[in-house]
Amino acid sequence: MRKSYFLLLMMFSVLTSMNVKADYCTRTTSSNSSRYLSSVAFTGGTYEFSPLTIASSGYSPIYYNKTSKVFYAQAGATITPQIVYEGVWMQGYVYIDYDNDGEFNTNNELVAHSGYMQNGVWRNSKGEQLADGGVCPPSSTPSFIIPEDIPSGDYRMRIKVDWDSPDPCGRTTATGNSMEQNGGAIVDLTLRLSGLVRNYEITINNQYTSEYKLEWEEQFDKGTLDETIWTKIEPYESGNPDWRKNISTYDGCFDFIDGNIVLRGIANPGQAITGDTRSYLCGGIESLGKKSFSNGRIEIRAKTSSAQGAWPALWMMPEDQSAGWPGCGEIDIFEHLNYDGFVYQTLHSNYTYNVSKESPLSHITESVNVANYNTYGVVLSPDTTKLMVNGNVTMAYPNTGATDQYPYGKEFYLILDMQLGGSWVGSVTGADLPVEMYLDWVKFYKNYEQGGKLMVKTLENNSIVASGTTVPENTVLLITATPVEGYELEQLLINEEDVTAQHNSSGSYAYLPESDTQINICNL
Repeated sequence: MRKSYFLLLMMFSVLTSMNVKADYCTRTTSSNSSRYLSSVAFTGGTYEFSPLTIASSGYSPIYYNKTSKVFYAQAGATITPQIVYEGVWMQGYVYIDYDNDGEFNTNNELVAHSGYMQNGVWRNSKGEQLADGGVCPPSSTPSFIIPEDIPSGDYRMRIKVDWDSPDPCGRTTATGNSMEQNGGAIVDLTLRLSGLVRNYEITINNQYTSEYKLEWEEQFDKGTLDETIWTKIEPYESGNPDWRKNISTYDGCFDFIDGNIVLRGIANPGQAITGDTRSYLCGGIESLGKKSFSNGRIEIRAKTSSAQGAWPALWMMPEDQSAGWPGCGEIDIFEHLNYDGFVYQTLHSNYTYNVSKESPLSHITESVNVANYNTYGVVLSPDTTKLMVNGNVTMAYPNTGATDQYPYGKEFYLILDMQLGGSWVGSVTGADLPVEMYLDWVKFYKNYEQGGKLMVKTLENNSIVASGTTVPENTVLLITATPVEGYELEQLLINEEDVTAQHNSSGSYAYLPESDTQINICNL
């Protein structure tokens, strides 16, 4: 029954699109009563529908063609009429010509009414029994629901004020209780429907697995620097960036205590001792050209004291910096300024500098007592970079595919340093120096993957869809499955259709159809 009704509606929609128009019944007469329809409005639509003024006094026309006024709504919406009528002993009626045949069928197109006499009993469109016609004025016209299977398009909507008459053309009794005598009115509007928007849950089932295994660690417990991995950071001869203005290889900026390497910021004890004329010196180490990392998780256990102008940092730069900064990318796992009770974690790129630091979010602060040991970390992958504190993810930055947005899916090396002074942290006063950062260990967990990696995006806003996410019907999805080296993509299903053979580097597309069932987008 529902399907045949839907087909009937589709047929009439086609006729309408072919400009087949029917004449709706109208009235050219006027009301001879001091009662009159003041305004009509509806709530529950897609957009706000302001009250439409009809008349401001009696002796007004019966019929008003206001079809230029459009009320926007969705199939399935609950609509509440707001009919303002000056006077008593009249009822409100609402009709929608769902089949666009030029007539209002009182069986299924009289969608709401405040009441009329049925088998000797006054009832409204909700089936509620009423005492008499005086307790069902137009203002009490009930809400109604637009059926979910009504196709998108324009429909004639009629609002009528009349006495005890479901007739969409109005009561025409020659003597007594006609619309002309009682102050009745008919107003036609245009109802513009958009189809019901269903939300579907996306289930992504695949046999891809990943496991993080400890591949390398530095315990700093040998009492000397392992020069196969680390190099003391040299100061530039000229043009030092802020972080490097006071970097030094002076031995007093380094120490090994209780299985920690200690990086210090100090007041220069004198040129005769250090061979350096700068007022302050600080130490740092890096793994440039010796040890780099990708597709895994790095964790660093550290604590630091605080001082004015102190700027300890744990960060990463790419081995390949040919794109220049910031285009090549930078990952700041941990930065601390002065005496702050929090740390900064930031991702830098040309995108974050010149397009948006907020979408997706590329920076965050986290409350931390830096005087205690904490574990600061980053997860590196071609898809998402995650920053962490004490095992908790503080920020996840996805690869959206935008230009210059994600330079992080490549080899990065580590920089661990105690920095002093700069435009961001401010000047160094010398108070509380020396300042020290203790590094207990650095660990790298390699991500070992098996099976095909799957990415699902919505093309409308280029957002990545996770399993369990809901999206509206007719959403266009881009599904990309990338086999991990050494493994083959076994199967890619979209809405139960095997599209493995069709899959290529541009991905596969899926259109969500109208359905009442959960869509299983794909299996690997």
